[in-house]
This record gives sequence, structure tokens and C-alpha cells, in this order.
Amino acid sequence: MTTLHRFTSATFVVAFLTIIGLVQSSYANEDLLQGELFPQVRTFTLDNGMEVIVVPDNRSPLVTHMVWYRVGSADEDPGKSGLAHYLEHLLFKGTEKFPGNAIDIAVKRVGGTHNAFTSFDYTGYFQKVSSEHLPTVMEIEADRMMNVRFTQEDMDVERKVVLEERARGLEGNPGSKLNVAMSLALWKNHPYRRPIIGWRHEINAITLEDAMAFYEKYYTPANAILVVAGDVTVEGVRSLAEKTYGTLENRSVRAERIRPLEPNDVVARQVITVRDQQINRDSFSMMFRVPSFHTAEPGESEALVMLGEVLSGTNRARIYKDMVVERQIATSAGVSYRSGAKDDTTFTLYGTPKGDVTLEKMEEELLAAINKVADEGVTEEELKRARNRLFASTIYAQDSSSGLANVFASAFVIGGDLEGIRSWPDRMRAVTPEAVKAVAAKYFDPETAIIGHLRKPLPAKSDDAS
Repeated sequence: MTTLHRFTSATFVVAFLTIIGLVQSSYANEDLLQGELFPQVRTFTLDNGMEVIVVPDNRSPLVTHMVWYRVGSADEDPGKSGLAHYLEHLLFKGTEKFPGNAIDIAVKRVGGTHNAFTSFDYTGYFQKVSSEHLPTVMEIEADRMMNVRFTQEDMDVERKVVLEERARGLEGNPGSKLNVAMSLALWKNHPYRRPIIGWRHEINAITLEDAMAFYEKYYTPANAILVVAGDVTVEGVRSLAEKTYGTLENRSVRAERIRPLEPNDVVARQVITVRDQQINRDSFSMMFRVPSFHTAEPGESEALVMLGEVLSGTNRARIYKDMVVERQIATSAGVSYRSGAKDDTTFTLYGTPKGDVTLEKMEEELLAAINKVADEGVTEEELKRARNRLFASTIYAQDSSSGLANVFASAFVIGGDLEGIRSWPDRMRAVTPEAVKAVAAKYFDPETAIIGHLRKPLPAKSDDAS
């Protein structure tokens, strides 16, 4: 019933835009995105503090309706890991007005779909319906925000579901196990070190009282963001929102999100290896702690985005072209920058070696790619091509109103605003070769890296004593 976002991460604008698609080479030298970005989008705030984002798009008679809460797994108290995701499951157990599975029945009756997700920094619930049924799904979410009810029996049933999900998606997945181990090594104090789904023993210890206290603290209008995208008008959404969400009273103030800071005096290189029968080809990853859009000094996160795009934005970018296409020492290689976190985040280099190439050789080659930028920089032409790939993806992204809903909500939920999103093209234009060179030199000391090796099992030892 639910979707667990383990990485995504959803994300600030570029985190979504960079995966939409690749731009054709004819765009490479054009300065795209002239004029105001997303001019149709409007925002306002209800009297009770609930923020509203409206993305009108009348090309189809559908609407995506979402409620995002400023709470995720990183906001759980110590010893209560998995609570945010567990509660997400429980909120499908019904309310006073929609008891049992009445929410599921009501959405399906009008031909809609619905689901939810939990991340480190937020939790969200959404429906996609034809526009005439927007009042119905607003009524459902308004009631779920204030009047959810679940029993100990519901707790027991959903605990089994969550633990099965954990067994399938984490314990039975070598890549997920490696990612969790690397996160534990990278984050010494910050709650990003815990898996979103939680530790098994702590999930088993969560009580009905824990779940209700978490719900009453975080599920309140002042801590929520409503996003409506599709066949609507701003005036129509405002009227409906005021009639449904606007009448709700806050049970608590918006909780201040105070999280432990990371120490900087215990950062040391570690190599973590996971071997598993499911692995048929060894692979390598190298994780660094870097600032996100939300925590970076002005211009630094944008420079990290451009660094990632120059290195591995397309099959003609530096790393892929060199290691996969030309020298053929890897079957895949690239980088990943998770820019959309509320706090500091990760920049990961990865590669799967080909033939007799070792994981140690992968590390050497990937570090060499970063060091080359730190030593020699990048060219203006590389930045222009990278920037316009991102800009073209932004243009393509406007074809998806539900995708835009995610973009805006994921920015607002960690403290962004409409002006910050609209200024993104200008900030990307301001990135210089010197800025990219500076972040490459600043954040990628190999002695601070967490190295991940995903390996095939060792050969079985022979029983022959001779």
C-alpha cells in the first residue's frame, strides 16, 4: 500500500529534473529557460498555517492531490527508528468518518489511485483522480490529518507488514545492506545514519502510545503542505482548501526540527565489504559528506550539481565516456549527488569493473576523475552543455503536473520557497569553472571517504587435506 523512499530522496528542483531525460545535442549551445520559470504556479497560506501550492494544468481532466508533512525518519526520537514509516502504514487503517478500509474504497469508487511515502525529511500522502472528485480526496486527507484511529490489532498487523517489507527490501538486498552499512560509517551522530524503515528490534518495540504521540505532534495543519496539480484554478483550490483544511484547528505548533550536528574531528576513511550469493559481478562505491542545497554556502551546491553533470550527466560526460565507452574498463560508472536533503547530504562515485579490472582500480580511476577537475578545472563549453541539458530537462518536466507537484513540495518541505525555485536557472548560470574546481578540491579527500565493495562470495574451501 505504501511506498518507502529510501534515498530520494525526492529533492529540490534539480534532483527531480536531472532524471527526466537527456537533451538532444541541438540544444547544447542554446540559452534555454528565458523568462519566468513555472509562471502558472501560485502559493498561499491558510489562516491555520497550512501552506498551499497550486499547479494549474488544464491539458487533461485529472488532478494530483498531495499532503506533505514536515516530518520524516530523521525526526524520530532515539530508540524509535521506523516510527514515521510505521505510522504512515497505520494512517491507512481509517478515521472516524472513513473507518476501516473506507478510504481505499472511496478513492477507488471515483476511479482514482492513492498511496504514500516516507523519507528522511518528510512524509506524504497522495491521490490522483478526475478533477470533479477533488473535494472527496480533500475531505479524506483533512479527516486523516485530525481524526485517524487505529487499534492494537492494527498495530500488530502492520508491524508484520513493515517487518516483511524490511526483510524483502533491506535484509534480502545486498545493495541495500551495503548502503545502510556505509551510512552508519559516514554519519557518526546524525539520524540520516539510520535506515528509513528502522531497526528491526526498535520496530518491534514501538507501542500504540508511541504512534499516537508522534501523530499528535506532527500531523497538524501548521506542519503540512497541500499541493494540488492538474485541471484546477487557483481560486477553485483556495475555496475548497478553506472549506476543508482551513476549518481545522492546530493540535500543536509546528515542531522545531532540531537534529544533532555531525562532528568533524572523527572523519576517517573506511572500507566496507558485503559479500552475497546474489552478486554476480563486483561493484564499487565511494561516499562523501557534502552540503545540500539547504545547507551549502551560496553557490556551492550549484557547483556540485554542475560537477556531477560534467562527470556523468550523459554517456558523453567525462567518467562514462572515458571508462565505459573509450577504455572499456567498466560496464557502468558515474556519480550521484543527493542535493535535496534538509541537512548535509552525500556525493557518491560508483563503478562496476569490466573483465579483470579490480575494485581498487575503480577507486583509483574515479578519484583521478575528481582530482583532474580539482587540478585543472572544467571548461566553459562543458558547463554550457551541462547547464543546457539541465535546462532542457526542466522544460520537459513541465509536461508532468504531478511531477511538478513533487518538485515544489519537496523544496517547500525543507524550507524552500517559490522564489528559490524560480531563481534556480540564474543560479546555475552563475556557476563558473573556478567554482566547480573549488568544490572538487574541497570535498573529496580520499581519507574521508566511505568505500563500499559489493562482492561475490569467496570460493568454497576444499575439503581435500592433501
